[in-house]
Order: sequence, then C-alpha cells, then structure tokens
Amino acid sequence: MSLLKQVGLKEIAYELKVSVNTVSRALRDCDDISEEMKRKVCAKAIEMGYSPNNVEEYIKKDLKRNIAFLGPDFTNSYFMLMCNELYHYLNKDKFNFNVIISNSNFLTLNDLKRCILQRIDGIITFIEPSDEAIETAKLYRIPIEVVGREINNSSIDQLYTNDFVGGGFSWRIPDKNQVM
Repeated sequence: MSLLKQVGLKEIAYELKVSVNTVSRALRDCDDISEEMKRKVCAKAIEMGYSPNNVEEYIKKDLKRNIAFLGPDFTNSYFMLMCNELYHYLNKDKFNFNVIISNSNFLTLNDLKRCILQRIDGIITFIEPSDEAIETAKLYRIPIEVVGREINNSSIDQLYTNDFVGGGFSWRIPDKNQVM
C-alpha cells in the first residue's frame, strides 16, 4: 500500500478497468453496485493507499468530524459503558460517532484501513494499537486516544486507571515534539 502518493478514484478505476462513477458508488456502498464489485474496489483502494477527500465530506456532513470507538467486542461491558459515556460527554453537535469492532486483541493496520475508508477523523480505542497502525495513523494525521490501559508508546494520548499511585485516572499526553 502506498501511503505517500495521492491516489484518487481515477487511478482505482483505471486499474480495475471500470468507470470512476462505479468506483465512487462502490466506495459509498450504493445498492446498485454488486457486492463482488464493492469488495474488488475496496481491496484495490486499500492496496493502492486511497485516501478519501475529507474536505468535501466534512462540508457535506454539516462540518461534523467522524470519531470511531474501536474495541474488542460488544460483550465487553467496559467498552460499551465507556462508549456510552463518551458519546454523552462529547459534543454531539460537532461529531458523528461510529463503533468499530476489531477481530484482534490489537488495533491492527487492517482496522486502521477500515477507519480510513470510512473517513474517520479520530479514533478512541480500548485496545492497544500495533506500531504499524500508529505509524500509519501519523501519516494520515488520524489521532488515536487509548482508553482504559497504559501502553508502552509515548507518542499517543492515553487515559487509564493507575492503581499503583492510589487509583483514579491518569492521563498521558505526548510531548509537543512527538504529536502527529
């Protein structure tokens, strides 16, 4: 996957030998595009490093930003409680929220690719991000906030309980020099 060169709908359409409109409609999950074509277009978009035009989408969605809550599964009560609390705490007038379930115990590069294709502007995660996902998020300028655990990466925000210093919450914010 190329992360630095700009890949658009035209490049994907050329590679698949289909129209730009077909690629656009497939990425938007329109009903008139077959599931097989949607899978082909999505796979090619990820392979080529496609990054959607977020400015246009930002205007279309009434200047709201997309935030993803990314966690292990729906049966994890901590994940669901925290999603609910964060949803009510954050200003709903400025954000759209998405819940994304990972198939792994880590936030993987594939999870991050799913977020990119869904035009996510920021990720609040309850699982530890892989180093590869963190580096890719930096390239795409997608901030990641880890909630509920302390991890050994000081370049991303973390909010977690710390029983060794008397309970309560600890908040670790990266140095200005390390921020994406």
